[in-house]
Amino acid sequence: RGPPSAARASARVAAEIRDWSVPVEKILKDHDALLVGEHHGSLSSVNALSDNMARLKAAGVTVIGVEGLKRHHQAEVDDYLAGRREELSAEVLMFSPRRRGNFQRLLSVAREHGVRVAALGLPLDGWAAQVTALAAQNTGRPAREFAGTTNDHFDRAGSGYLEGFNEAVAEVYLSRRNAAMAAFLARELAGGGKAAVLVGQNHVETLDHRPGAFLNAPGDWGSLPRELTRLGLSAFSLTQTGGHFVDDAHAAMDRRTRPDSYRRADSSASAFETTGPHQGLWHAAAPALAH
Repeated sequence: RGPPSAARASARVAAEIRDWSVPVEKILKDHDALLVGEHHGSLSSVNALSDNMARLKAAGVTVIGVEGLKRHHQAEVDDYLAGRREELSAEVLMFSPRRRGNFQRLLSVAREHGVRVAALGLPLDGWAAQVTALAAQNTGRPAREFAGTTNDHFDRAGSGYLEGFNEAVAEVYLSRRNAAMAAFLARELAGGGKAAVLVGQNHVETLDHRPGAFLNAPGDWGSLPRELTRLGLSAFSLTQTGGHFVDDAHAAMDRRTRPDSYRRADSSASAFETTGPHQGLWHAAAPALAH
């Protein structure tokens, strides 16, 4: 009999989420930051940070960094964390509309434990403008040919190859964004402390780290850990397999785009395993239910 459908598998996995058995104490003893690389449709990634806030704080975490939170909302987030306001405006968490409740809980739990939450993101339209300008520079073609949103650029790069354009998309959305996030995080840790950071999995080091592949831009476009190393900070990359997602399509996409990680999940009896000197995998669902 063949494997169950994505919908059936997702439903079964959701009923059997494993404890977050990540050895955060050991990891943070040896690193300045724990980078949680997520699929942006995952609920378990956000929930794991909320559920383990006390443990993270005890391990030295003073700040939770969030890629999706925008820097221009930091003052409002600070007011919320300090108790100067009881609610956040709707716009603050609109970077992930289907996970707003999960992120609201993350900020609420951080406030309860006295942990700062730092915005690591800049508005996407600014990054899109950089792609347009760089693609025009690379190709010698009019900028209007490359105007569009982040999704437009991803869709175009993912569906074909135009020399100079695809490289511009990778340079801006991967390399430059990694550098910007690293700079923001370094500023947060300038006075000491440790960080737990929630970012897209293409920004961290993983078994399936081929960030340029989905943009049809072969090459090494760097990573957030390497950018942090340049700034004198060490980072451990953690990704997950399985768990709760906003829907079955996102669960199936995660498995499809991360074959090496899921092969490890299918053959591993452990909920957590180290996969490199500075990286590991949390298998959020038991292997028997993950395929």
